[in-house]
Amino acid sequence: MADRLARRPLRPGELVAPGSARLTLSLGVYAKALEQHRLPVPPVIRDELRLRNRLSS
Repeated sequence: MADRLARRPLRPGELVAPGSARLTLSLGVYAKALEQHRLPVPPVIRDELRLRNRLSS
């Protein structure tokens, strides 16, 4: 899915480039995997995801 997001052109009204969307998706998957294994999500990753989610809303 991340590859598909990275290859598609930026749509009108989108605030992030496809590469940025791929990074956000990867960070989200990483954080979710850590949580499933009951491991802490590093604060810098959590903060980056919060920032990117606010920007895309």
